[in-house]
Amino acid sequence: MKHRKKQNALIVLAGILVMFMAGCPNNLVDTIEKEVQIVVTPPSIVSIYPESGAVSIPVDIDNILMTFTKQIDSSSVNNSSFMTKDSDGNTVSGTYSVSNDTIAFNPNSNLAYNTIYTITAKSVILDIDGNTMSNEFSWTFTTEDAPVGIKPIVQYVRINGDQSATNNTTVSLDISATDHDGNIQGLKAHYRISGISDWSVWTDLNDGILVINGIVLGVSVDGDIGIIEVEVKNASDTVSSITQSQIIYDISAPVSDEKNWEDPDFDLTQGVLQISFDGEMDLSSFSDLNFYVELASTPGKLQGQRDLIEFGGNYNNAVILKGVS
Repeated sequence: MKHRKKQNALIVLAGILVMFMAGCPNNLVDTIEKEVQIVVTPPSIVSIYPESGAVSIPVDIDNILMTFTKQIDSSSVNNSSFMTKDSDGNTVSGTYSVSNDTIAFNPNSNLAYNTIYTITAKSVILDIDGNTMSNEFSWTFTTEDAPVGIKPIVQYVRINGDQSATNNTTVSLDISATDHDGNIQGLKAHYRISGISDWSVWTDLNDGILVINGIVLGVSVDGDIGIIEVEVKNASDTVSSITQSQIIYDISAPVSDEKNWEDPDFDLTQGVLQISFDGEMDLSSFSDLNFYVELASTPGKLQGQRDLIEFGGNYNNAVILKGVS
């Protein structure tokens, strides 16, 4: 209210003086006009620190600054009019100070690594003449990446138990991680489908393990590759490097490449039969109903053990029947 009284008084004074302008020197008239203009002009932003869009800002930053064209009323600056929030919307606590035309916000503790912060100055901020900012103003900056030595460590990220291919558009995800010191408590993880989805919400790990089911992979065409990226953070909000895993969307029928029993030199007494395919196979799909040996001269199936092996540089693409007797 005192600012409004001061402003109104100056305007009235200017009005009175205008009646005498005809007898006043031009320089006095100019001075009066300038003073009135200063009083009624809202404060404008001159500079901000850190700059908008700045990256690699130290987490131990001393002050976040905003400088105006006019002196600011310190009583109008508080945690409701000048706010700093992290990427999860949490408000950063700290202390405020005003020095003439500059607002300074000093966080109470270090900011989080590799985090986007948003600073918002509300239009309720006043200059000493009682004028508010014309508009609310916001900007962002990103803090520095955490040193490798203090980041959580992702042990593995597995899709469908580490399969290389799937014929389903939804998958499961297994995550294992530890903190940099081996601690497995207080960890959280989130994921995204590379190039398709945004990051999911942070989810707690249970003793360093997290299993997520029903993830929509975002694939539709045979041969598409789905890539899932994962980040883990610890209780101090230090985020790990991105770890990814991928899986091929394969809905075409497998094609057999080679059968060792078709080799003229094949010898059954060696006790191993092998058939290879053009992709990774599911061992559970082979049984004594569809992969077995039966001699023409002796009716009945010969027993053996089935297993998957790598053949021709491809993972688990060959099935063997060994120990045939």
